[in-house]
Amino acid sequence: MKFTYVALLTLTNSDMVLVEVPDLEILTEGYGVADATEMAKDAIKLMLEYKIDHKENIPQPTECDKVNIENGTFYKDNDTTIKVPVTVWLNERSD
Repeated sequence: MKFTYVALLTLTNSDMVLVEVPDLEILTEGYGVADATEMAKDAIKLMLEYKIDHKENIPQPTECDKVNIENGTFYKDNDTTIKVPVTVWLNERSD
């Protein structure tokens, strides 16, 4: 199964990049954009596996152009925040 969610990456004054995946209520961080994107992938995968295992609803991904950066948890006027589509693959499970 393939899932793609929008991650908001906020670049800080240091090398740290703050990450939010609004549809899944995920907050994480990484050193640089590449690491932050990998952290987002890991967090999305873990959240989806948890929801599947516990038979919880999986939220529909919001289209990228409909995600408002200014509503992001880490958004500040003086920081740079970008939208990045993050895709993860989950193996089909047979219960």
